[in-house]
Amino acid sequence: MIHQHVFHVLRHLDYIPVIVTTIIGFIFGGLWYSTPVFGKAWKEETKLTDEQCKGGSARKMILTLLCTLVAATAIDVLIIERGLDGLVAGAKFGLFLGIGLGAALNIPAALFECRTCRYKAIVIGHAVLLCVLMAAILGAWH
Repeated sequence: MIHQHVFHVLRHLDYIPVIVTTIIGFIFGGLWYSTPVFGKAWKEETKLTDEQCKGGSARKMILTLLCTLVAATAIDVLIIERGLDGLVAGAKFGLFLGIGLGAALNIPAALFECRTCRYKAIVIGHAVLLCVLMAAILGAWH
């Protein structure tokens, strides 16, 4: 059962930092998967065409934004629960979350999908660095 304090934190959460962090995280993802950064390589690895990627893009963007909001909220609750404050403390915690959850949960799927090391580096690198970025921002805010 989730500790009662978590529900208290959620009820009294300052959502301004969470929303700002969500927007920054969403932009980071857009940059990460842009063509000049890793977008072209990611499409090659997934064998997706530009046409396939465009289908339902508004819905995909909204869902991605909502998932980023959920992640930012969860990270903020954990930072508050741990009593962390400061950019460096947040970044270290984000690295722990990124490796401990982002990488650890994505690697098995990539292995069973027979993905290349290049694909794993792109997707898992994004997950880890996004956790570091969001936790650093939220840690600095506290």
